[in-house]
Amino acid sequence: MGAALPSPLVTAGTTAGLVLASTPGSLPQTFLAHVIVVTVVTLLWATATAVIGVITRIWWEPPGPRQRLVSACVALPIICGSSAWNALWQDRLHSNLAQPAVPWTWWATPAVPVAVILMVTLVYTTGARRRRRFALVSLAAAGLTAAAVVALPAPAHGRQSTPVASVSDRFVQTGAGPGALRLYESLDDRSRSSAAFSVTPEWDARARDLTRRWVAAGGLSRAAVVIAVPTGSGWVDPDAVTGFEHRFAGDVGVLAGQYDAIPSWRAFVSDRDRPGAATVAILRAVLDAIGSRAGGHRPQVYLYGQSLGAIGADAARGWAVTHRPGQVCATVVAGAPADTVAARAADRVVIANRSDPVTRWSPRLLWSAPRTASTEADLPAPQWIPIGSFLATSADLVSALTQPTGHGHRYGAEQGLRAPDCRAGQTIGPRALS
Repeated sequence: MGAALPSPLVTAGTTAGLVLASTPGSLPQTFLAHVIVVTVVTLLWATATAVIGVITRIWWEPPGPRQRLVSACVALPIICGSSAWNALWQDRLHSNLAQPAVPWTWWATPAVPVAVILMVTLVYTTGARRRRRFALVSLAAAGLTAAAVVALPAPAHGRQSTPVASVSDRFVQTGAGPGALRLYESLDDRSRSSAAFSVTPEWDARARDLTRRWVAAGGLSRAAVVIAVPTGSGWVDPDAVTGFEHRFAGDVGVLAGQYDAIPSWRAFVSDRDRPGAATVAILRAVLDAIGSRAGGHRPQVYLYGQSLGAIGADAARGWAVTHRPGQVCATVVAGAPADTVAARAADRVVIANRSDPVTRWSPRLLWSAPRTASTEADLPAPQWIPIGSFLATSADLVSALTQPTGHGHRYGAEQGLRAPDCRAGQTIGPRALS
């Protein structure tokens, strides 16, 4: 019986992979996503240890049946325990969001990769003809599995998947009340299709045009102006815009300029400086327009950005501190990717759900616990586990936008409602100050 079991090294790799893949994350997972993560991670660890085992046979004798059986007996309770650990944690998260409990099949998830490994081991110990047959069947199964995974609909959120052509209209119209002043500068077809789109000086002209429209619409007479930085696709959270309008009782103008027309993750990888450069151009034009007004009322200036937009807003804040000190009232950043904004800054409100994987995902998670001091506790926080927490956070990214508002990478009207009123002498509270 023991001869048909994997070697102790492969068993150890399989167990380590299962334990790490079962590390609790911060968001509820679907059963299919859980199976895929557990299977892929476990098979990778098992394959790596199998390769090591083949190499080490040069110096050591292969383990006997007794050693294989003992290692399997030791691994079994560990595997069952890690599966139960994950299932109970997911039940807790589902319960907090008033979602149904995980199915009983969740507990049996480790059986999928373990069955694959046992089948490979069994065939490996049989004749060459069976090996060839098994290889063909395995290739076919792998191909079908890969095709099924690729065909799965990608997790999407309607707010982020808005077609570029309607981004401007949705920004101006969604939730807008009477007298709302919202202006959006979108990319034209030429810039949208150009991978070499230059923010400066072309964007300087766009920023001046946006500012002229704002002045012509009576923006200088409003109590405040908010420069909202879109995500890579050009989307601005309508809940945040509504929050700002409620915060200032409608006496505010909100300006936004589209600097790119691609998914945020692509913009983040390709050129994360572009949001900041575009926002600085708008901020400079707005401050120039305010400064050119001879006396009288001057609106308070705010910067706002969510996700990739938070990078642009914080970059513009840094520029203002150096070049236009005291001219920006406050900056509001929500869901900023980990390690992309200054750790501490005056007159800045940081909003981050503790369950948001975007604010925590970083290679540093492999060896260091995330910083959660400035996050809002919204769901039970999992314990940090080396390597495992990195894998769990990576898996959580897939479902970050499918959660209810206030959880994951979803934020609401609090983004605008928590902006301080500088004219009234109010300051940012210690909870919001970063």
